[in-house]
Amino acid sequence: MPLDLATHQLIWPTALSVAFVGLRETLLTSKPVDEITYTRSHKGQESWALGVSNILSGFYGGMAGCAMIGQPVPKVTTGQARTRIFTFVAGVFLLDPVTGLSEVTGQIPMAALAMVLFARRVAHVISVDRTLADDGAKVRYAVVGPLFFGSSNDLVDQFAYADDPAVVDIDLSRAQIWDASTVAAPHSVETKYRDHGATVTITGLDGHSAGFHRRLTGQLNT
Repeated sequence: MPLDLATHQLIWPTALSVAFVGLRETLLTSKPVDEITYTRSHKGQESWALGVSNILSGFYGGMAGCAMIGQPVPKVTTGQARTRIFTFVAGVFLLDPVTGLSEVTGQIPMAALAMVLFARRVAHVISVDRTLADDGAKVRYAVVGPLFFGSSNDLVDQFAYADDPAVVDIDLSRAQIWDASTVAAPHSVETKYRDHGATVTITGLDGHSAGFHRRLTGQLNT
């Protein structure tokens, strides 16, 4: 594509629109981070750093980017990132494979990378709601969300095994078992409760999920 006036007229409107969106997202992200860390960021410095980094990224064949509120806020809240050194270290570790191992990383199928990102996001969308009966003799858990290899570990840790009464009802009517590796998760929960002397009833599995569980464990209360 020739770099003439017609090309620039075609590129600049889109480029400026994307740049302003990225700048706005970055400035919006800095506000909650400042509130969490009790600091005051320099908006001008952040804006210049964003522009320079995106220009340099182009020389490496990378894509432009910006701060996104869904990434830094959880990291700051959980204590994983409290200083600017975190951003520097993350950038260095990302730059090394891009420059030094470009031929190797280029062999990784995009579908595989997309699946890893998808699995990572979906792994933490399950929720477990606990309802204790008025007489305190029974507790009911309602599990909501997809259960697969990435989320099954979280499920097992969502129950109060030592504090619950002797009768436990686990409702999986709004949960879906996606793969065979997850079938053992409800059975692990049931085993932990039995070790504490509780009686567990697992209900609500759809036909596909119930078949998975029945074939691989042989233990299912419906």
